[in-house]
Amino acid sequence: MLDARIVDQEGPVVTEEKSYKKYIVNGSADVDATDTLIWLRNKDDGRKLVIDSIKVFSDAATQYQIHKPSGTTAAGTELTPVGKDLEDGTSQAVEAYYDETGNTQGTIVERAYGAANEVVECAKGFELGYNQELAVDIVSEPTGCWAQAEFHFEED
Repeated sequence: MLDARIVDQEGPVVTEEKSYKKYIVNGSADVDATDTLIWLRNKDDGRKLVIDSIKVFSDAATQYQIHKPSGTTAAGTELTPVGKDLEDGTSQAVEAYYDETGNTQGTIVERAYGAANEVVECAKGFELGYNQELAVDIVSEPTGCWAQAEFHFEED
């Protein structure tokens, strides 16, 4: 984690901001109705995972259900989180899957709606502690869709 300081022209520090390494995962497939588009689990036992945004797209009008499963034995297409800046590399502290089929829908914490061919942003600001999970399910049957998650870690 880097600290960036904003200094006024006179010299004293007027505010302090923290800069975090940001990571991204994305996937696309022809999923079935009620499938999980994207699923994440925080594997870092010393930091919380903070969702900056999850963007989803479907070629069919649909509802997206953001929920918190638990105890998932993940299945589907495994994704590797990569740094948004090339020098940040990849992150092994997150398990991520697209078209994930091993979870049971948990408590729905948000619903989002999208027209056909509309990118929808959801799940902004959700925080996941160690081993906590977040997933986005699609309700309608699309012929094509994708999902992308952007996130960073913060000290607990």
